[in-house]
Amino acid sequence: MGIRVFLYPLAGSVGLRFPRFFLLDCAGALIWSSLFALVGYAVNGPIESLQAGYRTGVTVLASGLAVGLAVYVLTKLSCGGWSVES
Repeated sequence: MGIRVFLYPLAGSVGLRFPRFFLLDCAGALIWSSLFALVGYAVNGPIESLQAGYRTGVTVLASGLAVGLAVYVLTKLSCGGWSVES
């Protein structure tokens, strides 16, 4: 799903006939899939370094979210925003 969902009604509303639309749609799909294949081929070598950077980024993001959530909850509890009843 994505922007292609909107292309079919848009093509029909401007009067684009099916054979021409089909040809352009196939060309677009070929270009799009070729682009992804070439990017995958180019990234094939340094994938380990990309994964290490991704792992570090996810760890930093998760830690920041955990600290932020803890600060928010403690602030709400200390200011009486939430009441904890036993």
